[in-house]
Amino acid sequence: SLYTEKKEAVFSVMNTGSGISQNECELIFDRFYKVDKSRGLDVKSFGMGLYIVKSIIELHKGTITLNTEPDKFTEFIIRIPLQ
Repeated sequence: SLYTEKKEAVFSVMNTGSGISQNECELIFDRFYKVDKSRGLDVKSFGMGLYIVKSIIELHKGTITLNTEPDKFTEFIIRIPLQ
């Protein structure tokens, strides 16, 4: 979803599924971190995606947060100030 709130553009992406454990929530935006350990040898993935996303959002003075409930959903919320 996409909407405005308190002079911010808010973009939310949610899916259903296994979710992300609380231990991994603290690490998910770290460089080279991969939640799915089975993809550790996957040469197509470096664990940089969410790190790059967070870096771009922060360059625009925004924030990205994560809400998750194991075995139910994961939601990323991006907030970027409107100028």
